[in-house]
Amino acid sequence: MEKNNAKVLIHLGIPKTASTWFQQQIFNNNNLGFTNFIKTKNTPGDRDCLKYFVNCDDFSFFPEMVQKYYETKFSEIYSRGLMPVLTNELLSMSIGGRLMHQKSVSKRIYDTFPQAKIFFFIREQKSAILSIYKQLVKARYNESLESFMNQAMDFEKRTIISINYYMYDRLLECYQENFGRENVLVLPFELFIKNPKETLKKIINFSNASPKVNNLDQYLDEISTSEKINTSLKAGTLALKSRINNVLFYPNPARPDFTKQKVQQKVSNALGKSLDLLIPEQQQKHMETVMKELVKQKVGNTFQESNRKTSQLIGIDLADFGYLT
Repeated sequence: MEKNNAKVLIHLGIPKTASTWFQQQIFNNNNLGFTNFIKTKNTPGDRDCLKYFVNCDDFSFFPEMVQKYYETKFSEIYSRGLMPVLTNELLSMSIGGRLMHQKSVSKRIYDTFPQAKIFFFIREQKSAILSIYKQLVKARYNESLESFMNQAMDFEKRTIISINYYMYDRLLECYQENFGRENVLVLPFELFIKNPKETLKKIINFSNASPKVNNLDQYLDEISTSEKINTSLKAGTLALKSRINNVLFYPNPARPDFTKQKVQQKVSNALGKSLDLLIPEQQQKHMETVMKELVKQKVGNTFQESNRKTSQLIGIDLADFGYLT
C-alpha cells in the first residue's frame, strides 16, 4: 500500500441512523463488496477509529503510525476484492458530555487517508434528538425529557448531548473542504426509510465497492426487510422508566459502576419490556405526542439556517423530508 493512498470508506454515523444495522448488514457484507473491523457483534462500532481519530490530542496523533497499523489489514482486504470500511457513529459527534472537536477529527482522518470516501446520514433534528433521549433512558438515563432538552439547548455548557452537533452544515463543510465535494456523500436518513434499496445502491456506487451477487436488486430487497436493531421503548414506558432508573442507578446513572450494576441493568431492561406491554396503546401514543411537542417547542427554528445551507451543500431539498428550512 502506497503511503497516503489507501482506498477506504469512512462511515461517520450519525447516531440514531441505523448505524449498527449498517455495520452488521451492509459494511461487513462481502457479497456487497465491503468488510469492516468490528470485532464482535455487540461492539458499537470500530473502537480503533475512536482511539486513533477522536480519543487523542494533536500532540499524540501521528498519521504515519495509523497508516502503518492499517497497511497490512488493507492489503489483505484489497486482495479479496473488497472495500475496507472504518465505521463508528461517534466519529461525528460525542454523547455523554465529552468534548469533541469535529474539525480536528476531520483533519486527522484526511491527514491519514486523503483518498478516502466519506459517508454519513443526517436525520431531522427533532426526531434525532428525541431518539437519542429514548435510547439513553432505555439504558439508564434518569432525567426528564424537559431537563434533557434544557441541557442540550445550552450552547455553552458541556452536557450529555450538544445541540451544536446537529448543525449539519458545519460537519459537512469540514469534510467537503478536506476531501472534496465529490468524495463526500451525505444523505437524509428519511430517504433510506422511504426507499432503502435505492439508497443502498447510491452508497455502493459512491464507495466504488464491487458487489459479488448476480442480482443486486433482489439481494438488496431481501436485506432491506431484515430486522432493525436498537429499537426504542414506547413513550409512556420511557416516562416511567426514567424515574425507575433514578432509583436503580442512584447516584450517577450516566456513569455507573458497570461491574456492580449488572443486576440493576437486567431489572431495568425487564421492567421496560413489561411496561411496553402493560401501558395502554392510547396512553403510549398520547405521551409520544407530548414528547414531540416539547422537543419542537424547545428547538424552535434553531436549525433553520443550517438546514438551508446543508440543502445547498448536498443538492437535496431537505424540506421535502420534513426539515425546517
